[in-house]
Amino acid sequence: MVGPGCAPRDQSAGIQLGAKGRSRGTGDNSPAVLGLAVGATTVMRANQTGLYTTIATNLAQDRLEELKSRTPANINTTGSPENVPGTGMPVTFNRSWTVTPNCNSVAGLTCINVTVSWTDYTSHNVTVSSAVKE
Repeated sequence: MVGPGCAPRDQSAGIQLGAKGRSRGTGDNSPAVLGLAVGATTVMRANQTGLYTTIATNLAQDRLEELKSRTPANINTTGSPENVPGTGMPVTFNRSWTVTPNCNSVAGLTCINVTVSWTDYTSHNVTVSSAVKE
Protein backbone atom coordinates (compact mmCIF):
# COMPACT_ATOMS: atom_id res chain seq x y z
CA MET A 1 0.00 0.00 0.00
CA VAL A 2 1.23 3.45 -0.87
CA GLY A 3 0.27 6.33 1.38
CA PRO A 4 0.36 10.05 0.68
CA GLY A 5 3.92 11.28 0.00
CA CYS A 6 5.32 7.74 -0.22
CA ALA A 7 6.88 6.30 -3.32
CA PRO A 8 5.84 2.85 -4.49
CA ARG A 9 8.14 0.06 -3.44
CA ASP A 10 9.27 -2.78 -5.67
CA GLN A 11 9.01 -5.67 -3.20
CA SER A 12 10.83 -8.21 -5.38
CA ALA A 13 14.14 -6.36 -5.55
CA GLY A 14 13.98 -4.30 -2.38
CA ILE A 15 14.68 -1.10 -4.33
CA GLN A 16 12.71 1.98 -3.57
CA LEU A 17 11.37 3.56 -6.73
CA GLY A 18 10.87 7.27 -7.35
CA ALA A 19 7.76 8.88 -8.74
CA LYS A 20 8.62 7.89 -12.33
CA GLY A 21 9.65 4.34 -11.50
CA ARG A 22 13.40 5.00 -11.53
CA SER A 23 15.62 3.92 -8.67
CA ARG A 24 16.69 6.66 -6.29
CA GLY A 25 19.97 7.21 -4.53
CA THR A 26 22.23 5.64 -7.13
CA GLY A 27 23.45 8.89 -8.66
CA ASP A 28 25.95 8.96 -11.49
CA ASN A 29 28.42 6.08 -11.15
CA SER A 30 30.86 7.52 -13.71
CA PRO A 31 33.38 8.78 -11.11
CA ALA A 32 33.42 5.37 -9.43
CA VAL A 33 33.95 3.53 -12.71
CA LEU A 34 36.65 6.00 -13.73
CA GLY A 35 38.33 5.52 -10.35
CA LEU A 36 38.33 1.75 -10.84
CA ALA A 37 39.82 2.14 -14.32
CA VAL A 38 42.58 4.43 -13.03
CA GLY A 39 43.26 2.02 -10.17
CA ALA A 40 43.43 -0.94 -12.55
CA THR A 41 45.83 0.94 -14.83
CA THR A 42 48.05 1.79 -11.87
CA VAL A 43 48.14 -1.85 -10.74
CA MET A 44 48.92 -3.05 -14.26
CA ARG A 45 51.75 -0.53 -14.63
CA ALA A 46 53.19 -1.54 -11.26
CA ASN A 47 53.07 -5.22 -12.24
CA GLN A 48 54.68 -4.43 -15.61
CA THR A 49 57.40 -2.35 -13.94
CA GLY A 50 58.06 -5.19 -11.50
CA LEU A 51 58.38 -7.68 -14.34
CA TYR A 52 60.70 -5.43 -16.35
CA THR A 53 62.81 -4.66 -13.27
CA THR A 54 63.27 -8.40 -12.65
CA ILE A 55 64.26 -9.00 -16.27
CA ALA A 56 66.67 -6.03 -16.22
CA THR A 57 68.24 -7.22 -12.95
CA ASN A 58 68.75 -10.70 -14.41
CA LEU A 59 70.29 -9.26 -17.59
CA ALA A 60 72.66 -7.10 -15.54
CA GLN A 61 73.58 -9.98 -13.23
CA ASP A 62 74.24 -12.30 -16.19
CA ARG A 63 76.64 -9.81 -17.78
CA LEU A 64 78.34 -9.11 -14.43
CA GLU A 65 78.92 -12.83 -13.82
CA GLU A 66 80.24 -13.25 -17.37
CA LEU A 67 82.69 -10.36 -16.89
CA LYS A 68 83.80 -11.62 -13.47
CA SER A 69 84.53 -15.06 -14.94
CA ARG A 70 87.31 -13.52 -17.08
CA THR A 71 90.81 -12.89 -15.85
CA PRO A 72 91.13 -9.30 -14.56
CA ALA A 73 93.35 -8.34 -17.51
CA ASN A 74 90.58 -9.42 -19.92
CA ILE A 75 87.69 -7.59 -18.25
CA ASN A 76 86.82 -4.74 -20.60
CA THR A 77 83.96 -2.82 -22.13
CA THR A 78 84.05 -4.56 -25.53
CA GLY A 79 80.46 -4.93 -26.73
CA SER A 80 79.05 -2.21 -24.50
CA PRO A 81 76.42 -0.92 -24.96
CA GLU A 82 74.16 -3.56 -26.42
CA ASN A 83 70.42 -3.76 -27.07
CA VAL A 84 68.62 -6.81 -25.75
CA PRO A 85 65.09 -7.18 -27.12
CA GLY A 86 62.44 -8.27 -24.64
CA THR A 87 61.14 -11.52 -26.12
CA GLY A 88 57.39 -11.18 -26.56
CA MET A 89 57.44 -7.74 -24.92
CA PRO A 90 57.09 -4.28 -26.40
CA VAL A 91 60.33 -3.08 -24.82
CA THR A 92 64.05 -3.25 -25.62
CA PHE A 93 66.59 -3.30 -22.82
CA ASN A 94 69.86 -1.40 -23.25
CA ARG A 95 72.73 -3.01 -21.36
CA SER A 96 76.02 -1.21 -20.81
CA TRP A 97 78.94 -1.69 -18.47
CA THR A 98 81.95 0.19 -17.22
CA VAL A 99 85.21 -1.28 -16.01
CA THR A 100 87.43 0.80 -13.72
CA PRO A 101 90.91 -0.54 -12.97
CA ASN A 102 92.47 0.50 -9.67
CA CYS A 103 89.08 1.75 -8.53
CA ASN A 104 88.84 3.73 -5.33
CA SER A 105 92.62 4.20 -5.67
CA VAL A 106 93.21 0.57 -4.73
CA ALA A 107 95.90 -1.06 -6.84
CA GLY A 108 94.81 -4.37 -8.33
CA LEU A 109 91.09 -3.77 -7.70
CA THR A 110 88.84 -3.61 -10.74
CA CYS A 111 85.30 -2.25 -10.35
CA ILE A 112 82.54 -3.34 -12.72
CA ASN A 113 79.18 -1.57 -13.06
CA VAL A 114 76.50 -3.02 -15.32
CA THR A 115 73.46 -0.88 -16.08
CA VAL A 116 70.31 -2.00 -17.87
CA SER A 117 67.85 0.66 -18.94
CA TRP A 118 64.49 0.54 -20.70
CA THR A 119 61.56 2.78 -21.46
CA ASP A 120 57.91 1.83 -21.31
CA TYR A 121 55.66 4.66 -20.12
CA THR A 122 58.73 6.27 -18.49
CA SER A 123 62.50 5.64 -18.30
CA HIS A 124 63.92 3.11 -15.84
CA ASN A 125 67.33 1.63 -15.07
CA VAL A 126 68.95 -0.95 -12.83
CA THR A 127 72.65 -1.05 -11.95
CA VAL A 128 74.58 -3.92 -10.35
CA SER A 129 78.19 -3.54 -9.25
CA SER A 130 81.06 -5.67 -8.14
CA ALA A 131 84.81 -5.52 -7.60
CA VAL A 132 87.41 -8.05 -8.68
CA LYS A 133 90.85 -8.39 -7.09
CA GLU A 134 93.74 -9.38 -9.36
